Amino acid sequence: MKTIHVGAVTWNVAEMAIEPPDIRAICGALDVSNLDLVFVTAQELFALTLRTIAGASDPQVVPDPLTERNAHVWDEAWGAALGSEWRRLCAATVGAVRVNLFARERVADDVRDVDADVVACGLAGLLVNKGAAGIRARVRDTTFVFVGAHLNAHAKRVQRRNADFRRIDSTLFLRKKSVDGGPAAPDADDDDDDTAQVRLSLSADAFAGWIADVMNLTDVPARRLVDAYDRVIFAGDLNYRLYVTDRDEFDQIYDPRQPTSLITFDELGDQIASKAAFEGYVEAPVDFPPTYKFDIGSHVYDTSKKRRVPSWTDRILFAPSGVAPYHYDAVRNITRSDHRPVVAKFAILVE
Repeated sequence: MKTIHVGAVTWNVAEMAIEPPDIRAICGALDVSNLDLVFVTAQELFALTLRTIAGASDPQVVPDPLTERNAHVWDEAWGAALGSEWRRLCAATVGAVRVNLFARERVADDVRDVDADVVACGLAGLLVNKGAAGIRARVRDTTFVFVGAHLNAHAKRVQRRNADFRRIDSTLFLRKKSVDGGPAAPDADDDDDDTAQVRLSLSADAFAGWIADVMNLTDVPARRLVDAYDRVIFAGDLNYRLYVTDRDEFDQIYDPRQPTSLITFDELGDQIASKAAFEGYVEAPVDFPPTYKFDIGSHVYDTSKKRRVPSWTDRILFAPSGVAPYHYDAVRNITRSDHRPVVAKFAILVE
């Protein structure tokens, strides 16, 4: 057995322009000096704009220039921040979620069988305004899956979030082929907690053909990622909120000197404890303030008319077998988005 060190990063960038200094700051907070692999995932990397469908047999969203620019800038900024000792092994996008896996050159040749897949979790499980992208690989003889996800929004949609997780958990890497993208549409409720604005333009015939194709799933029994792979890391804007009635109640009971005092009100912890979702996953102790929702450019929680209840929406979970976390924190000085980036480090056994 050998121990490798793995870093994970998740950040909902709220469609803001990617600036390399921010990525360098996140990379510095992660401290990659002892790491062998780094997995990064972004949500709301760009506004979702459906420009065309490339035929029913090969559905895809053709990215507009802003999409291409933000993905390129994100990838290049991470490559530059990590430096020449690192190699990008894989990248994938679903909707506005992007994932990347980087390996240090000294271990890159030990990483094999690398590929990616995506799962849509929008309307009817078909549209990509919510979803996940995953990268799987084999390190020596140990299998890994890294998942970057953006689950359903809104304070009262915990069951929708649970359903999103179950769809990802049971279908990622089981379909006959990976789907690089699909049509996106907004939620029926326009009071969405996410910044992304989705614009849809699609002919009825093309949409019907795309649905028929994407529904062609492999006929296999349901399975869990934690059972199918040796090591699993699941990160993203999971959108779980607090069991707090409204912002006034939050302001009354929240003590910024003890920022984790409200973690007992956390939906995600409750869902894991009750095995309603993320069964088989754990999380390192949360020792940082709620990561959402801030006024952009400040350290002040939402002062808009909606006055959303701050929550720990941005999380990094893992299957505990062979995995020991030793760092878990928010990057508190990055204020470009209404979310704070979250980073984690793990010591992981491989055979």
